[in-house]
Amino acid sequence: MIRTFRIYVLNSLGKMTAAKAKDALGRVRLSRGVSQATSKLSRKLTDLADLLRDERLAGPKSRYGHWEMTLNGTWPARRTTVAAAPPPRVSVEVTIWLRKGTAWLVVFEANRALCDAAAYLIAMALCGNADAVTPAALDRVHWEAVVKWLRKSEGHLLGGRFYDTRAGGTEFKWIAMRQEVGSDTALLLESLRNSEGIGELMIETPHFPSIDGHITCRLGRSGNLRVYGTEVSDGMVDLLLAELEGVWENMPLKSTQT
Repeated sequence: MIRTFRIYVLNSLGKMTAAKAKDALGRVRLSRGVSQATSKLSRKLTDLADLLRDERLAGPKSRYGHWEMTLNGTWPARRTTVAAAPPPRVSVEVTIWLRKGTAWLVVFEANRALCDAAAYLIAMALCGNADAVTPAALDRVHWEAVVKWLRKSEGHLLGGRFYDTRAGGTEFKWIAMRQEVGSDTALLLESLRNSEGIGELMIETPHFPSIDGHITCRLGRSGNLRVYGTEVSDGMVDLLLAELEGVWENMPLKSTQT
């Protein structure tokens, strides 16, 4: 089983009751945010409003560690022919978490454009403006914090994608590596250390007593995460996010891009 999600950050989230949030979520529409956004974001919202139609946000439901919200609507299906007619539309349902301690917005099981649409809608409803949300962006300091956490807690670095690096006496424009737990990590660490850029890291977390096991996941530089396992419960995802919130405490995840 694989669970995928993408992290965004709400930049100006104030205190709000669940009742007030529910009312705001029920009224928000992408098209209504176009006139309030910057010109660049306005164009993006216009495009997203054409893709996502009949959007409806429901929630929030209070969960341990987060508010849970649901986005429903219709989205263009993938074309199966080269016909010029518009593709058919399909119903979509997207789950969104708002982390209570960090204002991370976590959007599950959706492509990038649909994730963006969900994030902008939440920002418009809870912060009053689509500009109030940015996609997460991992930098060198975040990767180094993850590696340090793994070393201290007996987790494992399993692989990664590295750009403009050097390993084993060879220069690489990019190299992707994946190894087994317990293998010699010298080449992997050399690639990481010498890299000019890091696209992703593959890790196995330390053992968590609460689930009596580890979590294997892939962390992408644009805040996209993929968790692997025979079963990946909401509790496991919640646990992983809580750990990462601690690892990246006082390290802003905000991107400068929208």
